[in-house]
Amino acid sequence: MNLESDVARIFRPAEGGGTCADKTPESSFSLRSIGENEKREAALTVVPVGELLAEPDEPERWLIDGLLPRGGLSILAGKPKAGKSTLARCMALAVARGDPVIGRESVAGPVIYLCLEDKRAEVAEHFRAMGAGDERLYVHTGPAPAPSDTAVEQLRQLIGQTGATLAVIDTLLRFVRVRDVADYAEMTKALDPMLDLSRETACHVMAVYHAPKVRHEGLDAILGSVAIAGTCDTGLVLDRKADGRRTLVAVQRYGPDLPETILGLEESTRTVTTPGTVAGREQAGLADAILAFLADGPRSEAEIRTAVGGDRGKVGKGLRELVNASRVARSGRGVSGDPYLYKVVE
Repeated sequence: MNLESDVARIFRPAEGGGTCADKTPESSFSLRSIGENEKREAALTVVPVGELLAEPDEPERWLIDGLLPRGGLSILAGKPKAGKSTLARCMALAVARGDPVIGRESVAGPVIYLCLEDKRAEVAEHFRAMGAGDERLYVHTGPAPAPSDTAVEQLRQLIGQTGATLAVIDTLLRFVRVRDVADYAEMTKALDPMLDLSRETACHVMAVYHAPKVRHEGLDAILGSVAIAGTCDTGLVLDRKADGRRTLVAVQRYGPDLPETILGLEESTRTVTTPGTVAGREQAGLADAILAFLADGPRSEAEIRTAVGGDRGKVGKGLRELVNASRVARSGRGVSGDPYLYKVVE
């Protein structure tokens, strides 16, 4: 897809008051205005619990396996300049292609990417570097329409026209335009229509959010009103460490959480790589330290633990893994007076 085409201007209303039914080029989409009488009204409905329990279970459907559910809402949060937009664009292109995302399988489908902050030329250059071409990836650069309900309704139309399975909003506050992110009522009013949109269209909506600070304490890492973390199905928190490393964690409503994972960046293509989890890297470093210490001869676990500085659990796990991999041999009975001794397998 050519980022300079009309598809990149998807928020431009149709000229002459055209409707969704108007014939347009296959690769472009137009919008119609939303009248006051077309606004949806919520209604409370109840069913007996017996009927609820009798309903067939819905199989969990994932857009990105174990990370982003179909028809879900996620928040990608992190400090400014942490690389959120880079990660969001990488995820958008990967889903459009059906490529893995952070080591997890994705389901190929059309994607909408709304870039409300970065320069158009920068967005084009990034997708060009990643090798984007004729994927079903539809890009908007520039401001979102105001007020927020207009933006949401236009996005609803675009999802219907493109069949999008993923819509990325970069960034959240340039889309919903709230005055106070710490105001629970205001944030709930802004986010509920986005949650409804994702449920009704089965399109996952991911919003990028600038967090002033990052704390890896579950969804508390997403600072602002608790409505932000409470409304989303998946909270993704991107952190840039003092040593320059970037890590990603995810707290899930439906699936297991994503452990703190290290992200790398391939310079030439500007694509995100995943060298492994923080815990995995730490464990690998511990194994190397154990092997180096055992090079001088057999040692007990207590001696190893003192030398490498790890706690009992991590050192014990590291030794078990090395023994199972036949890199270290164990002797002794593991009792007082005859402790286990470990040595490197020649």
